[in-house]
Amino acid sequence: PEAHTFRAPIDNERNNWVEKSRRHEEAWIRLIDGQYTVYDVQAEEVLATSNTVSEANGWKPQVVAQACPQMIRVSVLGAVNAGHGARVDHRLTYTIFGDGTIRLDNQITPHRCPQSLARIGIRLVVSDAFNALQYAGLGPEENYADRCNGVLFGHYASTVKQQYHGQYLRPQACANHEKTRWVKLSAKDGISIVAASADGSDMSFSALPYSDEQMASAKHNYELKADGKTYLCLDKQQTGVGNASCGHVFPMDYATTFAQPTMFSVLLKATDAKDDPMDLLRGVYEPSLASKVEATHN
Repeated sequence: PEAHTFRAPIDNERNNWVEKSRRHEEAWIRLIDGQYTVYDVQAEEVLATSNTVSEANGWKPQVVAQACPQMIRVSVLGAVNAGHGARVDHRLTYTIFGDGTIRLDNQITPHRCPQSLARIGIRLVVSDAFNALQYAGLGPEENYADRCNGVLFGHYASTVKQQYHGQYLRPQACANHEKTRWVKLSAKDGISIVAASADGSDMSFSALPYSDEQMASAKHNYELKADGKTYLCLDKQQTGVGNASCGHVFPMDYATTFAQPTMFSVLLKATDAKDDPMDLLRGVYEPSLASKVEATHN
């Protein structure tokens, strides 16, 4: 996963913008043009270099601690660099448990960024074979922090392709779901990926066959070409859509993602399609559990 702060501009952000708003939009867009730079994290005690952890996207993971026989931690540090010196640092710590559950502790710190961002979260890219979608959150229609009154909390099922409804004349961000407890992507062979908030708080998510970068660069829906991937975005917070019916009105503070240091944790696990995602939430996957487990072995 990588830090994700960009959203393909929506119509409310394109139309009737005052000069201040246009600069705000450009700052968001520039975040996708920056290079992704990764730095190694050197821990005081490096046990070994992991050959089993994927080095995709330039990450160079190091095994930084084996907390106990059934728990290991891998820590990396990345940075999304944008124009005008703006940078978003992302410190990510994987805690891998013996049953295959992975806890992702994210610390995202913006530097010299606009006052607010489109979102603060992470993005995971998987094969488009994971097309079946289930989630517990607000739905079934898309919703945002300032557009929640017409939807209900529930357990919903859909497909990733159906999430991109194509109802907007120009491609733009869509299919966000607020107050999500868990989301599950499944392939036809029965393998599933479950993601949930690790601390019990709500998150928002979207799962689409196109990236925000693809949607931002296209002017018509027919220009979008699937690239064989599913883009799963898990956000601690995403800015609302505001109002552009009579000049642009920025989202209110409660629906604005301010550029400030943010910490959030996510649980990931590969499961069978028939497994109950709630089982992941019932488990205890806290890094502090290591001291308790270690004490029982002494």
